[in-house]
This record gives sequence, C-alpha cells and structure tokens, in this order.
Amino acid sequence: GISLNWGPWAESGMVTDESGDQAEKRGLLQMDQSVGTQAFGRLLNCDQAQMIVADINWSRFKPLMEITAVGSLLKSVTDPENPADLLNTEVELNPEDIAFKEELAECPEEERAERLLAYLKQQLANALQMMPEELDDTQPLIDMGIDSLLAVEFKNRVTKVTEVELPVVRMLGGANLRDVSQWMAEAYNTQISGDAAPEQDDDALVEGVL
Repeated sequence: GISLNWGPWAESGMVTDESGDQAEKRGLLQMDQSVGTQAFGRLLNCDQAQMIVADINWSRFKPLMEITAVGSLLKSVTDPENPADLLNTEVELNPEDIAFKEELAECPEEERAERLLAYLKQQLANALQMMPEELDDTQPLIDMGIDSLLAVEFKNRVTKVTEVELPVVRMLGGANLRDVSQWMAEAYNTQISGDAAPEQDDDALVEGVL
C-alpha cells in the first residue's frame, strides 16, 4: 500500500478562506479536484511507500523552506526561474513604525534594548494575532508558532525600522525576543557610533536551526 500526503484541495471544504490564503502566501496552492483525482488514480499502483501530492508555487515555497531545518530536503528540486526575493521585500512603514524609529534614535543608549524588546513583542503579537502580554519573551521564537514566512515578514519590517539587518536564521535558531532585542540594540549602538557591528557566528546559528 501507499500513504499519500495531500496538499489542500479547492472547493472541497478542506480549508477555510483564511487558511487557504495563508497557505498560498507560503506557496501551497489549492489543487483542482480533477487534478487530485487523476493523481490518485495514477498513484494507486505506485511502488513507493509514501508520496506527497500538492500544487506548489516553487518560486515562493522553496526560498521559504530553504531557511528552515527541512531546506536540505529540497536540494534536488530545480531552482525556479523567477524565485521570489522574499528576504528583501520592500516594507511600507506605518505611523507606529515611524514613531518608534524616531524614539529609538533619541532614547539613551542603555534603554534601547528594553525599547526594542517592547517594539519587537508588539510586532510579533500583531503577526501571531495575539496580545503582547500573552507572549513569553524568554521562549524561543521557533516555539511560539513563528514559521519561515512570518519570520521573513517580521525581519523585513524590523530591519526597515532599525536599519539593522536581522538574520532570519537567528530567529529560527533558538533565540528568544530578549536575545534578539539585546543583539539588535548592540548592533544599533555600534552602527550609529561608527564602530564595527557585533559579530555573529553564522555557522553556530545554522547548526542551531538544523
């Protein structure tokens, strides 16, 4: 026998409008029922133990998966012709972002880590549709339900506001909000003082993700 793992089917009640939209943002499209039925018939006599049947937009799905622990599983997948540059998507700042950007520049250096922590907590709460007080800032971000797409969107906004490049792998490698805010405060302070930014051990971070 064969075990089939299905992606979402269109017009089948398998997904809600909201969950379907979220899946599409990650490159997982709703599959036409006729396509799914044909695939099922073709795979009945397959000699594989397990197969995945899904309609995937690889230009979005592969870049997002490559920054996670399962990214190595996609090495054999041909790179899409026009991969989405999700890591560098332009972000439009809202009034809250602009106000915080000014506040961060004007506040004393020793207060920046706590100011950043409050801002990061609010932004993450917005992304997760939670209240900031519901978040434990000592819990690893990867355990909070933040996936690769949320991490990229979070990173793009925070980087635009602070002008400090926040590596996605740092967020998905076991860091918590306090870790991130402290590191960003140090990077911000050294950046505006003209000193070299704090070093980051990318190899160690990648090992943490894998």
